[in-house]
Amino acid sequence: VAVAVGGWLYRSQSVQAPVQTNAVDGLVTVLPVSVEPGGSEYSWVRLGAMEYAAERLRGAALKVTPSEQTLHLSAALKRSPSPEDAAAKDEAALRDIRAKSGARWLLVPSVQQTRGQWRVQLRALDDRSDLRVEAVGDTPLRAMAVATDTWLRRIGRASGAVPGPTPLQERLQRVDAELDGGQLQAAREQIMSAPAAERGNPRMLVREGQLEYRAGRIDEATKLFERALAPSGEPDIATRAKGLMGLGSVALREGRPDIAEQRYTEALAVLRDPGSKTEQTGLLGNAYNGRGVARVQSSDLEGAVSDLGLARVAMRQDGDVVSAAMVGSNLGRLEMVRNHWPQALQEYDSAIEVFERYQVRDYLAATLAAKASAQIAMVQAAQALQTMARTDSLIASIEDARLLTILATTRSRALIATGKLDAAARALGQAPRVVADDDGTLDKYAMVLALAQGDIKRASTLAARVRSPSVATDSSVVAIAVQAAGSGEIARAWARLLPKEAKTPREQVTAAFVAAVIQRRFGDRNAALDAATEASAMADRDGSPEERVRASVLRALVLLDEEKLQEATGVLGQLDAYATVDYRVAWLSWSIYRRDTDATLAERARANVEALRGQRMLAAEPLL
Repeated sequence: VAVAVGGWLYRSQSVQAPVQTNAVDGLVTVLPVSVEPGGSEYSWVRLGAMEYAAERLRGAALKVTPSEQTLHLSAALKRSPSPEDAAAKDEAALRDIRAKSGARWLLVPSVQQTRGQWRVQLRALDDRSDLRVEAVGDTPLRAMAVATDTWLRRIGRASGAVPGPTPLQERLQRVDAELDGGQLQAAREQIMSAPAAERGNPRMLVREGQLEYRAGRIDEATKLFERALAPSGEPDIATRAKGLMGLGSVALREGRPDIAEQRYTEALAVLRDPGSKTEQTGLLGNAYNGRGVARVQSSDLEGAVSDLGLARVAMRQDGDVVSAAMVGSNLGRLEMVRNHWPQALQEYDSAIEVFERYQVRDYLAATLAAKASAQIAMVQAAQALQTMARTDSLIASIEDARLLTILATTRSRALIATGKLDAAARALGQAPRVVADDDGTLDKYAMVLALAQGDIKRASTLAARVRSPSVATDSSVVAIAVQAAGSGEIARAWARLLPKEAKTPREQVTAAFVAAVIQRRFGDRNAALDAATEASAMADRDGSPEERVRASVLRALVLLDEEKLQEATGVLGQLDAYATVDYRVAWLSWSIYRRDTDATLAERARANVEALRGQRMLAAEPLL
């Protein structure tokens, strides 16, 4: 979730995109600028001049397709080196881009340097006309300012009296262009080479904070955001909002949702200030999205629903389809927390369609993994494996080590659940070793795999590495570790890592399940049955299908321990819908019927469990 929230700090790499939308009146799509000469010295102009033109158009009360969305759309357009050829090349592709963007106008800019001057050629296409404008200036942005203002006059729009670019503004555009292109070192060089007065400007400090955040230097990013917000800095509204949202993103990454919510609330107050002369719809959407994620993490689900809904509306009003889909993905995660599984899948599928259309590969991969996790929670492991197969073509283009770890572990979960243990081991081995296992995710799946393989010694060795109480531990890690622990002492040490007071239904279900496992393995069977019954009742009321299956199977096993065959059979009857798709239920069914006198039922149960077990050991009790 926090990854999605950071969308305003991170713009992903792009490829092409299919589909068609209706043109929106007043919406303009500005393509990246074709630049001649094309050396590295002027590489920033491609995106920097594009974004500067977009700013001037917004100043004239036009809506402009967000830059990252335009990059995804335009990637299919093969621009030729010559500005003349670029303007005339592939008319069908240009019309296709305009149709896909939903814009009324498509601007195709090119820039050429000749004899110390910069010449901008601006081509403007709509469904009825093809206007061309030329302008000259001593810098690319000044020439672009004249060209965009001239075009605005041609279509009867006032330019908004936006002043020409200052040296600071040109430097900021250079930094933004490098950040947009993922060139962190080039962006750093632009910042480092800025004069002291520009370097200390709040707008530059915010960008440097974004750079350090993306580079993983969170402490340095925090200091820069705070400096940008210092009273002496006097930042403008947009810069102040970005600084506050930067601190909010930092707080989310550090697991402090209360502080994050406060920062995003402050950003919203700044953006909604009546003294603001320009509407910051896109930033409002980002702020609502960030606060919504913070509220999810704080279990304020009602507030989160409201904020994420407002975020999606704001993004759509701004014409930002990709960011709206990003919010939809967050809403899918929220629906998972609320156990609204069909709604979660619907949100994910809508977001996936947009990310596929625009080929936003990192968001697409993350959302596919989230959908697969939802399917696993719905006891649909085979479907989850099919979903993860769709990430195969995306992995090579993903650089984010954390996202690669999520993909590897989610795939491993689905493979283990379908009994493909060798493939699961390979998938787990693909998780980047450079990622700190902060929440115990890698250890958890290593324990899961070892238990599924029947390697009790390795599982107990991994469980012996009890995490420090000072480190936040995901409750699912504890649920696995108590099943892998080699002693009651180790199991109880893991149990102490759970919250002392379970606040959410999921925490309550997990606490009861963990207590039942420990009592069954190392304690009193009567206490185990009481805890398992409580866990099952809680899961039936507030849990996911996966949690209901896990708790019910555990209760049935405890009943079998006590030779209460009829009661265990009654529990099995409640799980009948999962008997042909879930190995644990199939194994329980076989365990019960082989104790009965009905040979036919036992034979059917044996055939069913064999069909589902894959590489798992039939003689070993399955992992819950």
